[in-house]
Amino acid sequence: DAVLPPYSGLGLYGGIIGAAIGIWIFVRGKDVSISRALDVVVPGTLLAQGIARWGNFFNQELYGPPTDLPWGITIAAENRLPQYAELIEHGVNGFLVDPDEGDLAGALIGVLSDPGLKRDIARRNRDLVVKISDQDQEMSRMESWYFKLAAASSNGGPAD
Repeated sequence: DAVLPPYSGLGLYGGIIGAAIGIWIFVRGKDVSISRALDVVVPGTLLAQGIARWGNFFNQELYGPPTDLPWGITIAAENRLPQYAELIEHGVNGFLVDPDEGDLAGALIGVLSDPGLKRDIARRNRDLVVKISDQDQEMSRMESWYFKLAAASSNGGPAD
């Protein structure tokens, strides 16, 4: 499956390497230097990265810990990391229903017609996100990784 594009995907590094090789093949024998051709292509790379993030959204990949921020997106349970696999506790912070049996409509009507229930579910979900998503801890972890990477690159060796 690693060589079948519909199943293997295309990583950023592979795309950049493939594009660089393609540009090199294109400019061979022409009166254009490879550095000039690459300089012309770079601005389009920024646009391509933005479009690629849409792909990450639709594929539900490359996401962070649960958040209650307005730009947070819902990730289906089967695409989540194991520690976030199921965040809904039936009747506590949501309802787990079989949408094919009509239970979904009943659950929605019940929540929408009871403002107290809606408020309680929202509060419980916010508490759950705060409990399992410590933004300071995540930022510390990312800073630690960045500093290790920076130290390793200044020493000329790979990071741990």
